[in-house]
Amino acid sequence: MALLEPQLQDGWLIRAWPDIQPFPYAWTLGSSLALGPVAAWLVNLFYDEEMASINALLAGNDSMERLLFEAALFDDKLVEVTLVSGKVYAGWVLGSTAIRDRKYVEVMPIASGYRSDETLMVRFTTNYAQVLELDEIDWDDHRVVIPISEIRTARPFDMDIYKRFQRRRRPASPRRARVGQ
Repeated sequence: MALLEPQLQDGWLIRAWPDIQPFPYAWTLGSSLALGPVAAWLVNLFYDEEMASINALLAGNDSMERLLFEAALFDDKLVEVTLVSGKVYAGWVLGSTAIRDRKYVEVMPIASGYRSDETLMVRFTTNYAQVLELDEIDWDDHRVVIPISEIRTARPFDMDIYKRFQRRRRPASPRRARVGQ
């Protein structure tokens, strides 16, 4: 510090100005350094973190995060989530709509089951919708918190479409299986 004090007292800026002055954008650089933080502060008064997260999410290419965002934003959108273990949940996404670096997702399931190893078809074994219609049930007690790292697939879900596919699906007869071989 002792070495800098004489330079400051002798007018270091006056001595350095001839070296800086020929630089054609010195004034622009100095004013940008001074006004940049002020301008950022003013912009952030009108543009909050949640809105910035939403815009970044919509501009990005993360399809799963976009699906979870849309499902959390709109109450009528359900998702079907298949875990690495083969467990399947269908339900509403709870919580914040846009979270950076999401590690978990909360789902309020209306149905759960598993995905068959052989056919990969979903088989729902538990129907939560009937139980959740009761008045004395607290929905918060039935939410499922799933680590994002455990999700194998996620897709929009519609129970009516699922039921239509189940009705159309016919088990293959043993005779057809032999003919096709």
